[in-house]
Amino acid sequence: MPDIQLRFHQDVLVLSAPPALCLHRIGIDDARGRQLALLLEPETVEDAYQLEVAAGPQGLCALTQDLSPIQLAKTGMDGEGEALASRALSIVHGFKPQHVIAPISPCGLPLDPWSAASLKENRSQYVRVAKLLKGQEFDAILLDSFQSVADLKCALMGVRTITDVPVIALVEVDGEGVLADGRSRLAEACEVMADLQASVAGFATGAAPEKALALAREALEVCDLPLLVQLNVGHRDPSQFKPTPENPYYCADTMVDAAFALQAAGVQFLRVGGDAAPAYTGALVAAVSDMAVRRPGVGANAEAGAEEEPSLEALLTGEAPSGEAPVASPTVEEADSASGAVASPSEDDPFQRLIAQGKAAVEAALGKRTPASPEIVVEDDDGMPAVEALCGEYACLAQPPAAKTEAPDVAASNQEEGR
Repeated sequence: MPDIQLRFHQDVLVLSAPPALCLHRIGIDDARGRQLALLLEPETVEDAYQLEVAAGPQGLCALTQDLSPIQLAKTGMDGEGEALASRALSIVHGFKPQHVIAPISPCGLPLDPWSAASLKENRSQYVRVAKLLKGQEFDAILLDSFQSVADLKCALMGVRTITDVPVIALVEVDGEGVLADGRSRLAEACEVMADLQASVAGFATGAAPEKALALAREALEVCDLPLLVQLNVGHRDPSQFKPTPENPYYCADTMVDAAFALQAAGVQFLRVGGDAAPAYTGALVAAVSDMAVRRPGVGANAEAGAEEEPSLEALLTGEAPSGEAPVASPTVEEADSASGAVASPSEDDPFQRLIAQGKAAVEAALGKRTPASPEIVVEDDDGMPAVEALCGEYACLAQPPAAKTEAPDVAASNQEEGR
């Protein structure tokens, strides 16, 4: 499995939708139901993944988001964390995706940002989840849909205490860039991600594409990390004919234009959430497949400092680029007279080298010794060079043999007879 870090700032990637959406479509709605399905009916989970896998995302998210001690206690799964993590990741590995992502959701423990004891307890929840995942095989951890900067800090510090695998941090914001807790903004969250060694910064929003684009530009200005944008679908409505501020992503087609705009702004990772169907993931994949990440400012600076390349017509006709005086090329005779010898073909020019080899082969077949082929002299049994047999396609380069002249005594006798 390729290392996802090698693709940072390179090509645009699409992550699969949250796994809970796949199971929700078949009636498994709560965390306990998902965990029971993993342990008792893993084929049900595999079937739920089928359509999402067919959409073609490069990163496939496993069902690992409910593994903190407090979450396992709520579902009655104490002591089953390692088995759940192993089963969830093995199911995803079975589909052989390019990258396997292990999501971790907020633990849900009450958190007091001004209490050291509360912060330490909250951080310990994520430390234990990271320990469960440490022995497993995956490409990155996704801190999925965090709603406060304090909880995000605890999660980043807890995970980084245990492992150095790439960490993707994702916070939920509204159209104005305010986190769900109402206290912090996206810029502050991105600064925390950069300070606490997140590998990828990200946000999830259900706002219209114009606002999502503005938020993406704000995040890219704050930190130099690769950016993930998750577009949350309000609800799918076949009867809706155009986007509205309340429901901008009413069908999968709306994802295409949004993906183009976000890619042009410099976003590398794309994902859908909310009430999204696999068709939404497929639309993202189709829109940005094989696209490279655009880094704002880098391309403009490179274009400004690059020299203007001559056109193909100018290269063929020998014309100089605009603003430069044409330079006359010396003829072959002038070059030969100036050097006093026949110039040898450049070793770096494959065409000239091919011609030289062809001439050497012809001259060798004609019985001549040349600097290019000093030891090659081949003749037929009758003493005539085997030109056609040896030269093949180079026979056209050989000079035809001169016509034989008759002896003087034979010519005189012919004149006597004519008289």
